[in-house]
Amino acid sequence: MSAVENTAGVYDAKHPWISGPHEDPSKANWLNEFFSPFGLTPKPIFLRGQAYLALLRFFIFIAGLIALGANPWVGSGILFFGFVIVLTMSVVSHTRRLNDSARSPVYAIILIVPILLAAGLTVPGLSKIPDQIAASEEAVKKAKEQTLSSKATAETAATDESAESKDADAKADGTTKPKAAQGRGRHGPPKVKTTESLIGGAVAGAAWSCMILSIFTALFTFLFVARGKTVKQDYNPLVR
Repeated sequence: MSAVENTAGVYDAKHPWISGPHEDPSKANWLNEFFSPFGLTPKPIFLRGQAYLALLRFFIFIAGLIALGANPWVGSGILFFGFVIVLTMSVVSHTRRLNDSARSPVYAIILIVPILLAAGLTVPGLSKIPDQIAASEEAVKKAKEQTLSSKATAETAATDESAESKDADAKADGTTKPKAAQGRGRHGPPKVKTTESLIGGAVAGAAWSCMILSIFTALFTFLFVARGKTVKQDYNPLVR
């Protein structure tokens, strides 16, 4: 009986931290929560929304890396536009939560730092791609010249050894042939690097940097933004 009395005034007995429908994630208007900064978002709905965005960001990250292996341009597009869309949704959600706790929404700008740092680390690498391709082509050219020179030297040495051999049967058995063909088992000359492969590598590095740096913004989200107490109570369904 006492248990019934204790839960009589509770909105949700299974989730006692939800004080009313305005804090119930099942009743949230997620379109407004992620795309309308002119509203208020209480803590329970904010945390649920950040969990959704974290999952979405993870799937975009994995899909982008997979696409980079097949087509660097498609993979780059998925990562860039996907991360920008998720970032925009997260900034809107943080703005609403900061307004709900009567704090300046300017703090939401901190979320942009990881993507700016990742871009700052990537742009210099992209600008060096033409030089890297030129250096790769020069290395391949030198490797081919060395290969031709080595083959000519091996053939000359094999001919001289065969001419100086005193055993005619050894010549017939072709004992010198394996020596001339020993270089065939080695790996070939290096391949020329392509623009697509270099861009794919740079974009993948930027994506990893952005994900790692997002750990620090997650601390900002949960230790500062989410912990703020609700001050404003004007939860207008039309505004939410």
